[in-house]
Amino acid sequence: MINFFKAIPLGGLLTWVVCIFAGSGGASGGQLDIRPIEIVDHTVLWSWPLFGIGTLLAWGIMALQK
Repeated sequence: MINFFKAIPLGGLLTWVVCIFAGSGGASGGQLDIRPIEIVDHTVLWSWPLFGIGTLLAWGIMALQK
């Protein structure tokens, strides 16, 4: 369970990096559904499906390291 909480920031980092490269060109990423999110005065590109996939991937890698 602790590994899952450790994987959440890593999934967020993966999502942020991929969304910056894919979404900055105007692409929606197909099924990744990259969308701009307004936070105060800033626009952040984000994808919830990619966040879930990245978090599960990081969790799986951490589980294999035991």
